[in-house]
Amino acid sequence: MPHTFPAKVEEIVHNARILSADQVKEAKKRMSALEKRDEDKLKTDEAKNAYESLIYEFRSWLNDDDNAIYVPADERETLIKKCNEAEDWLYEDGSDVGYKVYQEKTYDLKKDYTKFKGRQEAKEKREAAVKKATEQLTTLRDKVSELSEKKPWITESERNDVLDRVNETREWLEGKVAEQEKQRLDEEPVLQANDILARTKKVQALFKKVSTKSKPKKPKAEKDAKTDDKKSEDSKSEEKKESSEEQAKAEDL
Repeated sequence: MPHTFPAKVEEIVHNARILSADQVKEAKKRMSALEKRDEDKLKTDEAKNAYESLIYEFRSWLNDDDNAIYVPADERETLIKKCNEAEDWLYEDGSDVGYKVYQEKTYDLKKDYTKFKGRQEAKEKREAAVKKATEQLTTLRDKVSELSEKKPWITESERNDVLDRVNETREWLEGKVAEQEKQRLDEEPVLQANDILARTKKVQALFKKVSTKSKPKKPKAEKDAKTDDKKSEDSKSEEKKESSEEQAKAEDL
């Protein structure tokens, strides 16, 4: 069985200055201040680098001729000038400011970048969504046509409901695509990929509801009738067999 014994620690200080309670408190304050200074310095460096990178990236995007279609010419020049001025400020008056200032300026510039680059991304997503939706609607129409053979218990009215929704969605999509083609790419789009996705999901949901309709169970009376018919046929078959056997025996005699 283990035994424990109290240990007495004797502390001996050699030529050390003992701080008073107030001095300890003051020392802790200085340490906290130094830690905050280091933390703020790190945040400031990160915020400054992020702002600088954004300036270069946005200006490079604006100067790319392929992206000119997404920004009105007058706004494009204004934004390039804004980037140049931001760079000048960064290396002059803005060379020694706090991280919050860099964050605010980054947020302001990023709003412009997101707005115009978003039009480019919206176009790419929209084109992909139109292609995918067109293929899905064609596939759904073909699948509805197959239901009459594969699942005859699904009524013509139910199949037509799905076909009507497919045709309505296709007409809506074609109309929106035509409207979008008349719209300049430096304007807000009239058709978004999310709109297309939402429409096709509704059609798919209706098709799923109709196509997974269970085959109706046969009434009990009909089942019983079929069972009786089978029994009757089996009985007749057995009687016929017995009659044949008896006739065969009589011939042998």
